[in-house]
Amino acid sequence: MLSQSEGAIDDGSKAGGEEGRRLLSTSEAILHPVRIEALSACDTPPYAYHRYSMICDYVHCGGRNYSMILPPLLLLLLWGVFWNLIFLFADNGNYIKEVVQSWGTLITPLWIPVSFLMTFRLGRAAIRFWDARAAAGNIIRTCRDASSTVAVALGAPARLEMSSVDSAATSRNGEKQLQYDVHEKLLDEYARWLCAFPVATKNFLRSRMDAKNEGWGDEEHARLRQEELAFLLSAKDAETILTANHGVLVVLDRLRSLAYDICFVTDLGLPSVAAAELHKQMNSHINTLSGSFGAMERISGTPLPFVYVVHLRTFLLVYLLLLNVFSIADVWVTQEHPVADGWAVLLALLATNWAMLGLEAASVECERPFGYSPNHLPLASYCIVVGENVVQTLDEVKQFGAANAVAINLK
Repeated sequence: MLSQSEGAIDDGSKAGGEEGRRLLSTSEAILHPVRIEALSACDTPPYAYHRYSMICDYVHCGGRNYSMILPPLLLLLLWGVFWNLIFLFADNGNYIKEVVQSWGTLITPLWIPVSFLMTFRLGRAAIRFWDARAAAGNIIRTCRDASSTVAVALGAPARLEMSSVDSAATSRNGEKQLQYDVHEKLLDEYARWLCAFPVATKNFLRSRMDAKNEGWGDEEHARLRQEELAFLLSAKDAETILTANHGVLVVLDRLRSLAYDICFVTDLGLPSVAAAELHKQMNSHINTLSGSFGAMERISGTPLPFVYVVHLRTFLLVYLLLLNVFSIADVWVTQEHPVADGWAVLLALLATNWAMLGLEAASVECERPFGYSPNHLPLASYCIVVGENVVQTLDEVKQFGAANAVAINLK
């Protein structure tokens, strides 16, 4: 069962114009410059920290989750200014200072649960980030294995020899060539859909809202997604993936159909037991792809429970409010120049608040790393890597198979 994408994009694509309508080899389609450019545009270049220098990263402003840090940071700064003004102008300022200073006994007991909550929160976020990266790496590895397995099976020199060395070789030359053409078309079709899998995975994990937050309009977003698939599949197949509720399932179903066709519908010249074993191995690869996507879907769809996060954020803010007012009151009571020191301590408190709030902001940034942030996984780059690996496998196996076929026919 060959799909409409067998000849590249003969149905054409709106993104590719007339160039997209002409026939392309599978290698050309997978690594077409328009497709690669569209994929590259979907990733925000990640920031890389200096592995051997801490100083280089001290003043690095990019990559921080300012949208989460700045609002509560501004609130705490205004809170500190408010208490400085109270201590400065209130008639009973000394009494208020003593009362506030007595709140210090509340800070240490409150810090203990907050520290445990934050440690667990940050640790879980780091684990989720690594699990997501491991699942993405598993997709890349499995695509390599799947393309290599199918390419070798459909272009194996041993099978070519069995079909070439025949007593009726002359009369069956045309039939064997036709059979080999079908094998090559199936191989190309499987490779195209294999390269479509990471693209469908990326599109599912990255929501439309994320794209709007990046300033992309609907037309630009639709154009990029069409160009990512335009040179791989027919316009009809690409549209099916892009409009389906779960485009990844469309790709998985097509891969399973092709696996069955390769092993049982097409004559591979293999014993039935070998064909069944090949089908089992191909299905195992597809199951691994499905499982890896499922792991990424689980990470994306299940953040830490609301009750845990809201409890942490509530008491983190309460702790910082108490810490700020106590620190300011302590300065006003104990220092020789309370007015100057009271305003100066706001800078130290600003750094402390930033450090504490930054941990929660970093956790949020890392727990679902599938968006467009420079801290998120470069999913489009992984699509390009899969394409490059598949093309290398196809080219090597086809060249190797063709060389052996020539050598065998010369015997």
